[in-house]
Amino acid sequence: MTNTSGIFRYEKPWRNFLIEGDIVKPLWRNAVVSDTRTWQKSVDGMVRIPYEISQLYDEETWSSISRGFKDFEKFTCVRFVSHSDEEDFISIQPIHGCYSSVGRVGGMQLMSLNHQCLKKGKGVVEHEIMHALGFWHEHARSDRGKYIKIEWKNVWPGYEHNFLKQNTNNLETKYDYGSILHYSRTAFSKNGQPTLRPLIDTDTVIGQRNRLSELDLLKVNRLYNCTMHLKDKANVLKRKTANRVVEADPRITFKRELEKYLDGQNIAELWRMS
Repeated sequence: MTNTSGIFRYEKPWRNFLIEGDIVKPLWRNAVVSDTRTWQKSVDGMVRIPYEISQLYDEETWSSISRGFKDFEKFTCVRFVSHSDEEDFISIQPIHGCYSSVGRVGGMQLMSLNHQCLKKGKGVVEHEIMHALGFWHEHARSDRGKYIKIEWKNVWPGYEHNFLKQNTNNLETKYDYGSILHYSRTAFSKNGQPTLRPLIDTDTVIGQRNRLSELDLLKVNRLYNCTMHLKDKANVLKRKTANRVVEADPRITFKRELEKYLDGQNIAELWRMS
C-alpha cells in the first residue's frame, strides 16, 4: 500500500485520467503558454468565470468554496458568476477527491471538490482554482532545476509522472516554495523519505494549503493583466468607522489589506502592480 505520510490524502491519484494527483489529463501538454487556455476578459477589465455548483453541498462546505472565491475577488480581477447560457463554464461537484483541469478547456469542465477535501478549508479550493485559471504545480515549473531536487529513488513506483517538468510560462516570477500549488516534501513517497528537496531555502516549509501566497496572486494578476483593476481598487477603497464612512488613504488601506491577508509575506512585487 502506498505510504501516504506527508501527502494531502485527498489529492492522491485514483483514476488514470489524472496527472500530478489532481489535474485532469489535457489533450495538450503546454502550461499557461497558450492564450487560448485562459478565461476571457470583459471590456471592463474583469475576468468572469461562470460556474454551476451541486446542491449536495451543505452550509459548511459551501462556506469553504465561497471563501476561496472571495480571496481571488479581493486581490485580483477574477470574478465568479453563476452560469446562465455561457458556453464555457466550471461545474463544481463533490465527486471523488479534489481535481481540476488546467485552464479553460471549452464547454463544461468539471472541478471535483468532495466533502472530505473541503474539511481542509479554503486552501484546497484555491489550489484547484489556480489550476482552472491556467497554472500547473509549482514543482513542475520549467526552471525548477535550480530550486528543487526530485528524489526519484523515494517516489512510489508508478507515480513518477507526478513529478514531470512542464513547459510553463513563469511570468517573470521567482520560484515560490510558499505557493499553494507546491507539493509537500514527502508527496507520493514510498518510504516516508522526501521526494522533493528545496535547494536554496533548505529548511523551508513546502506544501502549505492555508492561503494564496504573494507570488500566487502576482501570477494571476500578471496572467490576466489585472493592473488597471488593482489601481482602481487602490484609488476607491474606503473604510468604515462606527456608523459613518470616513475617507482614508486608499493605497495605504489596500496595502494593509494585502499585508494582513499575506501575514507578513513580502508584498513588494504585488504592491508595485497597484
